[in-house]
Amino acid sequence: HYYDYPNNWIVDVVGENTNLVVNKITNDAQHGTKSIKLNTLNIDNEVELGVLLYGIPSDDLSGLPFNGLANRLNFWYKGNFVGNDKGFVWIMLFANGVKIDSIGYNITASTNNWTQISININPNLIQPDSLFLAFVSSKPDWLVGDNPEPGTWLMIDNISFSMGTTPIAQQLPNSSFEDWTAATAEDPEFWRSSNSNLL
Repeated sequence: HYYDYPNNWIVDVVGENTNLVVNKITNDAQHGTKSIKLNTLNIDNEVELGVLLYGIPSDDLSGLPFNGLANRLNFWYKGNFVGNDKGFVWIMLFANGVKIDSIGYNITASTNNWTQISININPNLIQPDSLFLAFVSSKPDWLVGDNPEPGTWLMIDNISFSMGTTPIAQQLPNSSFEDWTAATAEDPEFWRSSNSNLL
């Protein structure tokens, strides 16, 4: 079984359906030639979300190393949000193991054109040393009042950090999703292991 994942990022796996909820997109990008598409689907009567992570969401693990001092997170998106559904972005910044900012942002406007969003972050301009960042096709239903809808999708490309409109020196690796790795997962016949979660 084969699947693709963007280098330096984590695709939240959902068993055998990873390649359905997360897609590598070629020849449709705001920057370069590739982008990533996250889908909300009804699979076997369960609503599955496309999730893209940089780091692991934890107040204790403190994300991945990042020391760029910025007050804006910028990215480009396309999306179609069914009903009252919405895409979701979550960023946490840390300094010396302490969380200095945590922001959840709803993407509500459907569009077939690449559109930029800039989110204000780190209002006290504290120097971070690590971050966690997530993009989700639908706002998870464990957040009160939200109801993910199958058929919703969200494409993301060209993520950057800036001070005002001026890009900072440090950016995330593979922030335009140009680099992907093709991987293989195998299980012995009649057995099932954690490899099944990578398909």
